[in-house]
Amino acid sequence: MLSESLTALAAAGGTAVVQAVGTDAWNGLRGQVARWFGRGDAERERR
Repeated sequence: MLSESLTALAAAGGTAVVQAVGTDAWNGLRGQVARWFGRGDAERERR
């Protein structure tokens, strides 16, 4: 049951990302993800 829920959640998240790529929201989402993975390191965020 938990794996089905996690699969559905991952699919919904993936769908949201794919839809955002086609809109102006993509730049905001991309920046947020870069900040999250960059963890305060501007060079990592830029890459």
